[in-house]
Amino acid sequence: MLPFSLRQGAEREGRPVSDIQYLGDLDHSAYHCSVFGSTNPNRNYLWTGTTGYEPGSTKRAVTNAAYSYDHVGYSYDPAGYEWTTYPERLEKAGLSWQIYQEWDNFTDNAVEYFKTFKAIGYKLLASVDGNFRTTEEFYTALFEKPAAEQQRLLK
Repeated sequence: MLPFSLRQGAEREGRPVSDIQYLGDLDHSAYHCSVFGSTNPNRNYLWTGTTGYEPGSTKRAVTNAAYSYDHVGYSYDPAGYEWTTYPERLEKAGLSWQIYQEWDNFTDNAVEYFKTFKAIGYKLLASVDGNFRTTEEFYTALFEKPAAEQQRLLK
């Protein structure tokens, strides 16, 4: 919950009470989150517009559990979040899209936890030596290898 009423803030600023798009311009020290909880559920919401369930359960995905390598669907397991992502909706509508990210991802790109994208990652990782669980783990391991080995693994 925010420490003030958005509607009262809108009225105070002379805006229609239905206009909350300018939230950052209000005089306050609060912030907005989609889910009043930990980081990953908010990232999931960013990429999907909703909060679904943990893989294979009726438990809501409202913790940072997906960051753990022990999370269902992380280690060599095609399970993953099953609700629809915005990229999947764009694809279905025939619209092209891309996700740009650094090699380390820092778990900011939460689509990696969704079943559709896990399958792509596992397919990619199956073609390289090392039994890596994630592409981030693969790229981290590259830094420890000699340049010739890095080039071989990236081909």
